[in-house]
This record gives sequence, C-alpha cells and structure tokens, in this order.
Amino acid sequence: MKSLFIARTPFQLFNCIEAQNVFTDTGECYLLCIYKEDIDRTLMERMIELSSWKSVFFLQLTFLNRLCYPFIVNHFLMRAKDAKYCFFGLTTPMISHCINTIQAEKNVLLDDGNEIFLIAKNISSKQIYHIGLSHRIYNIILGRKVDFSYARDLSIFSFFDLKKYQLDNVILYNDYHVFKQKILTLPRVKEIFFIGSNLIDTYMDKQFFEENMQKVVNYYKHCKIVYVLHRYEDKAYMESIGNKLGFEVIQFSMILEMALLEYGEMPDKIATFRSTALETLGYLYAPMAMEVFEIDTERLLKSTQKDEYISLYSNYRKKKIPIINLKGK
Repeated sequence: MKSLFIARTPFQLFNCIEAQNVFTDTGECYLLCIYKEDIDRTLMERMIELSSWKSVFFLQLTFLNRLCYPFIVNHFLMRAKDAKYCFFGLTTPMISHCINTIQAEKNVLLDDGNEIFLIAKNISSKQIYHIGLSHRIYNIILGRKVDFSYARDLSIFSFFDLKKYQLDNVILYNDYHVFKQKILTLPRVKEIFFIGSNLIDTYMDKQFFEENMQKVVNYYKHCKIVYVLHRYEDKAYMESIGNKLGFEVIQFSMILEMALLEYGEMPDKIATFRSTALETLGYLYAPMAMEVFEIDTERLLKSTQKDEYISLYSNYRKKKIPIINLKGK
C-alpha cells in the first residue's frame, strides 16, 4: 500500500504531515514538493526532517518546468501509481496532472489557508470543470493529463467550516489533534509575537510601513515585541527598523504553526497587520490572545486593495478577533 502527498506551500506540507498521522492506512508515503523560491524549499526540507517518507521529489517552478512538467515528474509519479490516497492542497493544472496520472483510490483535498474557500466555491458552482478549447489542445501537445472530474468525488480534510458551499463531497474535520498533543506542555512567556507579512512594495511603501510599526510599538510600549519575519521579507531591513523602533526580529526555520514548538515557548499574544496563519494559530495554541491592527486603507499602493482589506477586517470581526484601528493613533 502507498500514498502520494503533493505540497505546493510549506503550510500544505504541514497539513500533509497531519494527514499522514491521522489516516493510518496510507502505507508507504511519497512526497512531491512543488516550490517557487529557494526559501520555500529550505522550509520544506526542515519540516520533512520531522516525518517519515519513502521518497521525496522537489520540483521548482522555473519557466521550463512549468512548460514541460509531465516529462520531468512522471517518472516519480509512476512509483506512486494506483495509490490508496492522493493528498493535495491546490487544483492547478500541474497538480491535476499528477492526480490523474497516479489514479489513486481516494483523492483528498487539504487546506492552504483561504485558498480552500475559493476551491470549494469553484466546485460548488461547477466552474472548476471548465477548460477552454485552446488549453485542451495545448495540454494534449505537451502530454498533460489536465482534467478536473476528480473534484466530483474527492474528500476534503479541512479545519474550516465549508457548509455554506453545500458540497456533495465528503468533508472530514481536521482538528489537528495529533499536532496539538505535542504542544500541551509548552510554557508561556510575556511576549507579543507580531506576525510579519509580505507587504512592503506589494501593499505598502516603506514609509507607510514604518509609520504603522511605530504605532504598534507605541501601543505595546510596556511589552516586549518579537517581530516574526515572513519568509519573503528582507531580514536586514527589518532588523534595522527593529533597532530603530525597539523590537526584536526573529526568523524561524519552519512555518509559524510548527515554529512555536521549535521555539519551546508560547507568547501571551499574537498580533499582525494581516496573516492567514492567525486562525489556525489561535486554534492550535488556545487560549492565546490575538489582535489585528487596522491600517489606513486609503494609503495602500493600489486602489483595488482597499476592498480586499475591508473584506479581511470583516472576516476578522466575524471570527471575533479584536481589531485595533491605527488611523487616529
């Protein structure tokens, strides 16, 4: 017996590891890691050390690999053909090719933050099944097995509530009980972890970012702040800002959900401007306080980003996560 796990992001790999422990009949476990940046591979390699795999294959999303992936990855996929399970976190053409190539007995969709909602919506609306004629011809020429009919019968292993999508698929709740057993004895420290995001030059200019961080430091003036770097943030720049404003900067060797276990302590509170990790962290490390800092959306780099942030804040309020407005501070 064997199973294939496909991870496109470090968080998907985190959910692969949980699934590997929850589904007890996976047999030999093959892992395909698809990554874009070297830092993603580094994080994944560190996480892989904590679990057991029959074989691991890394595929970087270079131009050539995006174009010719069937010829590159098929030899690995054939080792997992006719698997018991295929676990994956996205339904991209590349991942769909992998799913259709191995023809597992059961296909299981895993979480990748908010992406699960978009996939559920596409399955519910049947939009996922549409492939344009030009793409069909293109896929045939390049030997790609891109077909999304597997979505009709896949199961979903998710932390999130997907009832509103009224799916016919079997939905299994991921309560992370295996991982949570490992963190029961972690001591708490009087620190605030501020979760970094890939915001500079994508949502904010440096001046606006620094102004907001100064307001955060002022708000927590009686507390120690530890800024947790996002993997795409510039460490040298953030350390210079930390020295100037008075906060510590730390970079973990794995995703934040697992990093606190490596750190060996839990902070009193987690704060952020925005982070898809907030909900899972709040659940995994409960009862840990959380806060979101609301910025002036008029100063975002693109006008279209304002609606995105308003939607984010609305979702945080629905989840009863406290929001601190920085506009008047």
